[in-house]
Amino acid sequence: MKKNLLMVLSVAFLLGMGACKPKQSAYKAAYEKAQEKEIVEEVAEPAPAKPAAPRPVERASNAKVTSERVTAVAGTLRAYNVVVGSFTVKTNALGLKDKLQKAGYDPVVAQNAKGMYRVIAASYDDRASAEDMRDDLRSQYPDAWLLLNQ
Repeated sequence: MKKNLLMVLSVAFLLGMGACKPKQSAYKAAYEKAQEKEIVEEVAEPAPAKPAAPRPVERASNAKVTSERVTAVAGTLRAYNVVVGSFTVKTNALGLKDKLQKAGYDPVVAQNAKGMYRVIAASYDDRASAEDMRDDLRSQYPDAWLLLNQ
């Protein structure tokens, strides 16, 4: 009796598990739906791209300068520095420094009191020169900013 009951339960369990299996028709329907969506997306005409508005140029009168004490890891720093990257990992800062060197700049990696590594593309004694360089670098590094070394 127990054998028969166990056999019936086993067969019922196997039949029940077989019913949960996804059918090939379900996969086919999903595939066809995805194909239709791709075709519709390809047919849609792209909207005409409007030209990007020129970025306003910040000048000495309204340019923000962040002031902090930094120490050069290698190289020398002046009063006004153009920072193009800030990293917590030194390796990342050195990677950007190498990229800037290949582009013809003389970058310096500096570290602040909190342990952040600042990648400085150029360093100047006067603010106007530093702002001009920052504005030039913003075409490649839109987040470039000025740092006044204390």
